[in-house]
Amino acid sequence: TVRYAASLLLAQCVLFVGGIAIARFLGPTHFGLWNGLQLILLYASYSQLGMVNALNRELPFRRGKGESAQAEQVRSTTLGGVLVTALVASGAILVYSTIAASRHSPLVILGLRFIGVLVVLQQIYSYSEICFRTNHEFGVVSKLRLRRTVLDVSLAVFLTYAFDLEGRLWAATLTFIVILAYILW
Repeated sequence: TVRYAASLLLAQCVLFVGGIAIARFLGPTHFGLWNGLQLILLYASYSQLGMVNALNRELPFRRGKGESAQAEQVRSTTLGGVLVTALVASGAILVYSTIAASRHSPLVILGLRFIGVLVVLQQIYSYSEICFRTNHEFGVVSKLRLRRTVLDVSLAVFLTYAFDLEGRLWAATLTFIVILAYILW
């Protein structure tokens, strides 16, 4: 519990310091755009319609009752549902970015396209984190969160400094790709 809480606190401190640097590098307009894009990502996370929360409840319940076959069915069904809803949300964002390309700046359209990809990556990460948590692997969850935060802030500071908002978008995308590869490993 102490390690879990400490890693969350440390991650928040890293986010705070990194956030200040990133805001400074982006400036008010691009930082506002980044925050707007993050809102889309936040609301797109609700596209899974509570399936991940249900997994958080059902998986330990089924395992506790010794129903490992049903637990595996719940886990795989949830993964399928999360992927389908994430792909639908992502597709909607990508279609909108194509339709609205003439009404928005190229940077907004680029941001929407990155967010379309990030929706899928974020949902897979959230699903994976819940699976670890329901297995009582809190050490793994705390390491994942801390590593994801440090990687994201490190990449974000470097890439934002070098490439402005496009660098921030790449940092977010690369972070999820690397952390998901780490999870698979």
